[in-house]
Amino acid sequence: MFSVFFCVILDGMDNVVKFKKPFQFRIGGIVFGVLCIYLLVLIISFFTKKNVASYEVVTGDLSSYYSFQALAIRKEKIITAPRDGYITYFTKEDTKASAKSVVYAMHDTGNLYQDLKNSLKEKEAVLSEERRTEVLSMLDEFSYAYRDDAFYETASFKESLNGKLLEALAEKGGQASFLPGMAAYYAFQPGIVLYEEDGLENLTINNFSAAQVSGTNYTKKILKTQESVQAGDDIYKLITDETWYLVAPLEDSLKKHLEGQEYVDIEFQADNRSMSVPYTIVKRQGQTFLCMECTTGLIRYAKERYVSIDIVVNQTKGFKIPNSSIVKLPFLAIPKDAIMESKNKKGVMHIVKDEDGNERAEFVETALYASDENFYYTRSKKLKQGDQIQLAGSANKDTLARTKNFPCVYCMNKGYAVVKIVEILEKNDDYSITEMNTAYGIRNYDHIVLDGTLVKEGEMIP
Repeated sequence: MFSVFFCVILDGMDNVVKFKKPFQFRIGGIVFGVLCIYLLVLIISFFTKKNVASYEVVTGDLSSYYSFQALAIRKEKIITAPRDGYITYFTKEDTKASAKSVVYAMHDTGNLYQDLKNSLKEKEAVLSEERRTEVLSMLDEFSYAYRDDAFYETASFKESLNGKLLEALAEKGGQASFLPGMAAYYAFQPGIVLYEEDGLENLTINNFSAAQVSGTNYTKKILKTQESVQAGDDIYKLITDETWYLVAPLEDSLKKHLEGQEYVDIEFQADNRSMSVPYTIVKRQGQTFLCMECTTGLIRYAKERYVSIDIVVNQTKGFKIPNSSIVKLPFLAIPKDAIMESKNKKGVMHIVKDEDGNERAEFVETALYASDENFYYTRSKKLKQGDQIQLAGSANKDTLARTKNFPCVYCMNKGYAVVKIVEILEKNDDYSITEMNTAYGIRNYDHIVLDGTLVKEGEMIP
C-alpha cells in the first residue's frame, strides 16, 4: 500500500508548474551604480583636466648688472716691531681701534699671562671706576650675545678683554710698561686693525697697474700667527681713512650706460648692500678703468682686497610678470576714420546682409586695445578679417584685412580667461617689466595665467 502511495506522489510531482520570481526593486544597487559612475567621471577629469597655475601681478624692477672683482684701494699703514721679543695681540682683528687702545704687547718671554699673574699677586692693582664699568659692560654684552654655535668668538673676546685690562693696568702714553721685560703698545692713531699684509698697502688711484686690478699672482701673509718677532718685522696693519676706492675694468657697453651720469650704483654681492657713488675714468697701460669713490662701508669689506660687486644699470620699474605668462595674439586692425561713437560707446558700422541679400549697417561696440598712427586694434568677436565696415560720416566702405600681433596675458580674476595686452619695457630670461598704465591692461594684484599656452580666450578656469 505504501509503495502505491509513493508512486502517486511521484506522479504528482511531475505535474508541478514552476513560476519565475518577480523582479524586486533594489535601491542599494542603484546607489552603488551611481557612485561608481561618479568616481569614474572624477578619475577621468583628474587625468584630463588642465593644471592652470596663477601668478599675482606685483610691481617690481628689472636691472642689468655688470659683475666685477674690484680692486680695493685704502689708506693703509704697516706697523713694524720696535724690538726683538715675543708678541701678544689684544685688539680684535677687523675692528676699529682708538688712539688709546692697546693693540699688542712685547715681552722677553713667551709667558706673558703667567708673568702678569705673578706680578699682580705681588702688588695691589685696583681698577678705576671707569675701567671697571667698561670691563663689566664688555662681559654683559658678550654674555647676552653668546651662542653655543659661535663658540669660536670666545677667543676673540678673551683677547679684547685682556687688552682692556692691560690698558687699565699699563701706564698712559704711546708705550706703557707694567712689569719688567714687557711693554704695551697703543695704536698710533684711530683706525681699523688688520693682522695681514699683501704688498699693496701703498697703492693709490694714481699708481695702480692693470695686473694689480686683475689680481694676477695675488697673495697675502697672515701676521698674527707669528709668536716672536725681530725689530723691523711687520706686525699689523692700520687703515686710517674712511674714504676708499674700488677699481674695475671699464667695458665699452658699460661706458655707454654711464654717459652723462655723475654717479654709479653699486651692489655688494657679499651682503646685497648697495650705494650710489661718484666715479672717474682713468687709463693705465692702454686700458680703461672705472674708479669709484666710497665714503661708507669700509669696515664691512676691510679684509677683502678684491671685493665682489655688481654695477647696476637700466633699472626699469613696472609690473613684473613671468615670461611664461606672455603670449602673442593677433588683433584686428580698424582704420581710425571708421571709429564712431553712439550712446557714449565707441564702435564701427558693420555692413551685414539680411535674408534677401540686402545690405544694411549696424553699430558694433568695439574695445580698442591699442593704436598706432593709422589704426586701432581690437579682438571683437563680432568682427573678423574680410568684413566690411562703413567709414564714419560717409557712405564709403572699407574691408577689414590687416592684423597685428601684440604681447598679451590671460587674466583669470573672473574665473575665465580674459585677454589683457601688455607693453614690455624690459626683459631678461625669466621676467618682463611691463607698462603700468595701459588701456585694457593688467592692474596691481591681478591674477594671470602662469603658462599662457595652456588656455584660450574665454575658457573657464577652475
